[in-house]
Amino acid sequence: MYWMEFMTVALVHLLAVASPGPDFAVVVRESVTQGRRVGSWTALGVGCGIFVHVAYSLLGIGLIVSQSIVLFNLFKWLAAGYLLYLGWRALRARPMSLDTADEVGTTSDRSPWQAFVVGFVTNG
Repeated sequence: MYWMEFMTVALVHLLAVASPGPDFAVVVRESVTQGRRVGSWTALGVGCGIFVHVAYSLLGIGLIVSQSIVLFNLFKWLAAGYLLYLGWRALRARPMSLDTADEVGTTSDRSPWQAFVVGFVTNG
């Protein structure tokens, strides 16, 4: 009956899932600047962030939040605050000098835990 509509929606979702997003960009950035080990820990953090989304979806928390305007607004304001924090940090960051740009690829500044947190927060 609705096979054409179903196939259209399925194709759009397939293309959306296959296209690289912010998670991909962060893992590539960490891998290129910090090395394979840090990139792997970042990818593991991204995977755990995805697991959190799957878990709350399976548990029905999305339905509970959508039915409670108070919880929905709480999450919305928390997310907005986090985005403002990220924007403030980005505006306050100092530009990297050319001298330190050469040193970035040679040393690993991030610990495995820090790399994991970067990946987890990027997806979360």
